[in-house]
Amino acid sequence: ALPALSVLAVTADALRSPAVFAYVVAQAPTLTALHLLECDYKIMDMLRFGHMEERHMHAVEWATTQMVLHSQETQAAIRRRQRQRQEQAQPICWTALKTLHIGHYHMAPRENAGLRVYSDSMPRLEQLVVECLEPSDSHHATPPIVDALQIPRLRGRFDYLTRVKAPVFDIHSLPLRAPALRSLCLNGVGGTHVSALLPTKQEVDALLASGLPLTRVSIPTHD
Repeated sequence: ALPALSVLAVTADALRSPAVFAYVVAQAPTLTALHLLECDYKIMDMLRFGHMEERHMHAVEWATTQMVLHSQETQAAIRRRQRQRQEQAQPICWTALKTLHIGHYHMAPRENAGLRVYSDSMPRLEQLVVECLEPSDSHHATPPIVDALQIPRLRGRFDYLTRVKAPVFDIHSLPLRAPALRSLCLNGVGGTHVSALLPTKQEVDALLASGLPLTRVSIPTHD
């Protein structure tokens, strides 16, 4: 039998292998640091639910509704299936995970609302690092518009999270979702479409006055 791991670095392509993914999920009770060399929302949803990506299914159904199916009955049936999947989904709990490091996150503006990290899946997270954000189809002749929905953000409350480093991040909810945060570094890495999403000086000032125990803050503003 393969040994249990505490630190693991893995690529998105490797995680798409059922055998590799099953092995990685089996490390959930002991893994303290997970390094995703590159990933997208599908990989993040796989790590949370352990099966077909929930938001990907929602996106496909939404696109189908908009482009092909227009009857209210069909749309209602799709919404019912979405609710059923959400109610039945039981997140994988990475009980020991303290560090989540994402090297390259591929955004998909046409499909979903960007990187989300959930406390019900990673309740003891202490450090969240995202090195680079880039639209997955930025090479197209007409790249998608990257709006505020693509800004990475937390879902739930992270009582142990003390460090966040990312190109951009939703800073408005940090006082509520990460009350122990001490270090915040945003660098705008990913091109003009990402740097345009950096907060304003007024938003940073509001964060600094929020009462968070911040000891290190590095945030270039876009105004």
